[in-house]
Amino acid sequence: LVEGPIVKDKGSFMVAGRRTYADVFLAFAPDEAIRDNIAYFYDLNAKANYELGENDRLFLSGYFGRDRFEVASTIGNIYGNTTLNLRWNHIYNTDLFSNISMIYNNYDYEFQILAPGTSFAIQSNIISYNAKADFFYRASEDHKLEFGGEGLYYNFIPGNVRPINESNINQRSLDNKYAYEASVYFKDDWEISPLLSVDAGLRYNMFWRIGDEPIRQYQDNLPVRFNQNTGQYEDGIVTGTTQYGSGDVISSYSGIEPRVSARYLLNEETSIKASYNRTRQNLALISNTASPTPLDLWQPAGPYVKPQTADQYSIGYFSSMMDNEYKFSVETYYK
Repeated sequence: LVEGPIVKDKGSFMVAGRRTYADVFLAFAPDEAIRDNIAYFYDLNAKANYELGENDRLFLSGYFGRDRFEVASTIGNIYGNTTLNLRWNHIYNTDLFSNISMIYNNYDYEFQILAPGTSFAIQSNIISYNAKADFFYRASEDHKLEFGGEGLYYNFIPGNVRPINESNINQRSLDNKYAYEASVYFKDDWEISPLLSVDAGLRYNMFWRIGDEPIRQYQDNLPVRFNQNTGQYEDGIVTGTTQYGSGDVISSYSGIEPRVSARYLLNEETSIKASYNRTRQNLALISNTASPTPLDLWQPAGPYVKPQTADQYSIGYFSSMMDNEYKFSVETYYK
């Protein structure tokens, strides 16, 4: 870890990194097959901040990490993440301040089959660009408000197959997928009385799957059909393909996400808490359950994969005893 000033009393930086060294000892293994294996990870964190004025400060942070595991001439697994975040903090007055952020993220995953002559790698990426604005306002001693919005652009590279080590495997790539996501939200932390407090909010989420991408059309609008005779699922019957141009809307979805939680103090040591929240997920994780490989792909919502919605209710009892030396809680939820 290294840290220090950029300009005295104005800005500073910090850079921290780590790497495992277990793979160093593999070189001393008596078995040559073990010496050819690879196993390590590393990550790097960097942060900097700079004071632009009495009410303005800039923050820049980044994360870079990678994990690699490889069994010689058998399989390999590599994945990592790169993130950059630029945030501007502005204080309007003693009751109102904001954070404006620009965020870049690139997650990549690679699975390798290393059989001689037929070795290949399958790589996938999720790249996103995010702009968000968050405001915090103390309306009174009893009301603390939060509100804002964000917009995201996604670029999905679901699968790129390429030969490695002079392989006979042919290059092939699945179609890239693109999407926009936007949301606005409002939240109020309300101290109703010394005994009762409520934290309530509402978020509205919008999602657009966009081109450039060809979309297949299926008989009866079913990309997967269940065969009653064999008891198995089969590919749907393709009836045509629609080519969407760059930026054309393929599918769009929207919905509200209400959230509320309440706490009631029975006495100084005991309280009851209850909550309800709804969440929407526009990305689906697709796993291959028919093959013993750790390969997972991410799919944005579209014509045949709908967003998922979850509603969760919970209630709990919380107590502290003997001047907070012991704590007890019990909670149940329904989802």
